[in-house]
Amino acid sequence: MNILSINGSPNKIGNTQNIVNAILKGTLKNGHSNKVIHLYDLEMNDCIACKNAKQIHLEKDCIHDDDFRNILLPEIRKADLIILSSPVYIGQVTGKVKTMLDRWYTFIMKDFKIRDLPNKKFITVVTSGAPSSAFQDVSGYLERWLGEYFFKMEKIKVIHEGNFIGESGKSDKIELLKKYQKLGETL
Repeated sequence: MNILSINGSPNKIGNTQNIVNAILKGTLKNGHSNKVIHLYDLEMNDCIACKNAKQIHLEKDCIHDDDFRNILLPEIRKADLIILSSPVYIGQVTGKVKTMLDRWYTFIMKDFKIRDLPNKKFITVVTSGAPSSAFQDVSGYLERWLGEYFFKMEKIKVIHEGNFIGESGKSDKIELLKKYQKLGETL
């Protein structure tokens, strides 16, 4: 299985990515390939709802010639499983994640048919310093849009973990990381 992890945190060694890394470590047990893309390393323009978007999407995916179109989009298409992760910023996913999801407009065809994404699987990882109950709506937002409500991907797991206190880096929640490594081993 080809696994694509899309890190929506500006922190490459933070709590969000630590959980994803634990999952990815577990997937290696079954020989899956994985790739991590850090959104904050990419140059992505905002979606501008261009005129005649449906035709442009068919011809060249997007009017913007940027890292979304040239780097991220081909990886999304190759992936069997997408792990999308984000910390909570002001009650929602990070701006980079929102910009990326807006650009998924390229997958929407005539009559709101979805191309390329159905039959893919997804896991979401959302973290915060707040208790997880305080931001379940952020996880719910991702689950609705990626899943049956719109993009028609198959949900494997929706993860939201809270109460992260202190500096990011090496996690002090070792048991939590072991739990998610075991999840990765089941994939």
